This record gives sequence, C-alpha cells and structure tokens, in this order.
Amino acid sequence: MGYTYVWSVWTYRKSGLMPGHIKRLQEMIQIRFFLILILTIFIASCGDHTQEVVKKQNTIDTNRVWSHYVDDDIERNIELEIGEEYAEARKLNNNGVRLLELSYPYPNGSLIKDSLLNEALNNFNKAINEKKDYYRAYYNYAIVLVAKKQYDAALHALEELLEVQESDPGTFLLMGMLYEKSGNVGIAEQQYERALKAYDEKLKTPMTSFQDSLDKDQVLLFLEGKENALERINARLKKDPQNVDLLMAKQSIEQFDREEYFRNF
Repeated sequence: MGYTYVWSVWTYRKSGLMPGHIKRLQEMIQIRFFLILILTIFIASCGDHTQEVVKKQNTIDTNRVWSHYVDDDIERNIELEIGEEYAEARKLNNNGVRLLELSYPYPNGSLIKDSLLNEALNNFNKAINEKKDYYRAYYNYAIVLVAKKQYDAALHALEELLEVQESDPGTFLLMGMLYEKSGNVGIAEQQYERALKAYDEKLKTPMTSFQDSLDKDQVLLFLEGKENALERINARLKKDPQNVDLLMAKQSIEQFDREEYFRNF
C-alpha cells in the first residue's frame, strides 16, 4: 500500500496519466474499452466472469495501488515475503488492483466507476477472508473506501491492518491524510511522524525500494512544507538529473496546493 499519493495522484489529476503506465492507460482506452462495457453490464450477476476477465490482464500486487509502481525486484521480494500459501489471496488482491486501475479514468459517481470500485472491494474482502494476515488486501480495501468517500470506514480498515502489520509506513501516512481531511490536524501530524519513523526503519532493510525514499519525501512534504520538499528533490536531481521519477516528483510538488489537494481528496 510503490506510490506517492501527492505526486502520483496529483500528476494524474493534472495530466490524466500515471507514472510508468502511460502505455497501459492508452491500451485501456483504445484497445480494451469493450471489456469495460462488458464488465459493467454483467458485474452485478457475474462476479466470477469479472475475475476471469481481469485474470487475463497483466496484474500487479502492490501496497500502494494509487500509483501501481512495482518493479521486478520488488515482485521477487514480495514472493519471498508472503510465500506460496498466500497465492489465492494474492490473486484476489491483484484482481482488485486491476479493477481499481480500470476505474480511474471515469468520473466519480458514474455507473462504470461505481461498479468497478464495488467489484474491487469484493475482491479485496475475499482476499482478507482467505488470509486474515494478508495486510496488502486491508490496505487496498481502504483505498477503495477512500475512492468511495467512505473515510471513517477506511480508517477502520487501516486500524484493522495495524493489528496484522504494526509498522507499515504507508498505513500511517494514509491515516494522517484521512485525519487531516477530517480537520484533525494534530492527530494527522502524529500519524505523519509515525510514518516518517517507519520509513526510516524500512529504508534500512533489504525490502526497501527507491519508491520508499520518494514516499518518505512525501511525508516530509506534509510535515515540513513545500519549500523544504523542493530543496530535497533538487539536491537529489543534482546527483541524478535524468531520473524520471524525481523529475515528476519535482513538477508535482511545484503544482501542489495543500488546501486544494485535501478539498479534492
């Protein structure tokens, strides 16, 4: 639950594209549109058929489904982390991620978006029932609830997640954002501090990724402000000026308006 909420989602809202998935989104719109129509018509009565449709696509497994960034190394680490006994739960989770991905181009409240989100929710719920300690499914379940504007239910799902994964930094970050959205700024800052500490610990482990460092920068953006965030990104760009992720992060931070972001969150 790799991603950055501000950088990936903000960029998506501004440009209509997500990092690393331009080609995929084009395919969804230009090539696979008929699948979406079929899915919409039969989604209420043909849940099994829906899973067969998404099973044929190139699914991903990620804790941070809003950006869907996972490279091969992360995939291999995930396999080592969760083991074969999680295969069915992971398949259900991946199906839910794909359905969530398919929902992004559609406006809130549209029949297609609502149907896709509901079916994604169903897949994540099945994954949780399959493996009660499969924390990725809890996180993704919460993401769908956020997309459906069910913020209290999303917080509850994240609290359940912390019972099976006590120190997931992305969970603390999302909880902080939900509290800030509701106006509980003090509690939000506490969650951001927990996220920062958890990212510092995660970055010391073999399971870390470049995306985790970007996610930590996002936490610092919320804690320290836009100016300091830009200074950090510019310092990293001096060492790696052609890094696309850093360039996109810089652009998104420059465009970031905190008030507007949480108004549209």
